[in-house]
Amino acid sequence: MNRLLVACVMIVALSACGQASVKMPPAAEQDDRKITETFFASPPPWPDKKPPAIKVQAEGALMDLRNKLALKGGSLQGCVSIKAYLRGNVLQTADFDGFLFAYSRVFGTRLIPNRPDLIQIEVSGFARPGQLVLVEARCAIPG
Repeated sequence: MNRLLVACVMIVALSACGQASVKMPPAAEQDDRKITETFFASPPPWPDKKPPAIKVQAEGALMDLRNKLALKGGSLQGCVSIKAYLRGNVLQTADFDGFLFAYSRVFGTRLIPNRPDLIQIEVSGFARPGQLVLVEARCAIPG
C-alpha cells in the first residue's frame, strides 16, 4: 500500500512539473542498432607463380574486407579492431612495415578517418603457398 501511495505521489509531482510524459523515439531511430561481427579477409589469388609482396597482398586483403562488409550493409568506417596475421620464416621476420603501409593507405584517411585497433601477429605459414597476410576484423554492421 505504501509503494502505491509513493508511486501516485511521484506521478502527481512529475505531472505538475510537466515531466510525466515519456517520449519514445520514432521507430526509425529504434531500428538503427548495430551489431559487431568478425570477418576474415585474404588477398585475391595471383596468376603468376611468384606471389606479390606483402604491401600488395595487404591491400588486396583490405579490399576483400571492404567487399565482405558491403555485402552485409557495413563499411570500413565500422571497423573496431583488426588482427593481421603475417607470415615470417626462419631467416626473416614478417614485413610489419609493409602491412602498416597498406593499412595507412586505407585507414586514417579523409574517406575513412577512423583507425581501428591493430594487432600484428607473426605466423609460420598459411595453407595457400606464398600467402603472406590474413586479416581478421571486428566490425559493426547494421543489425
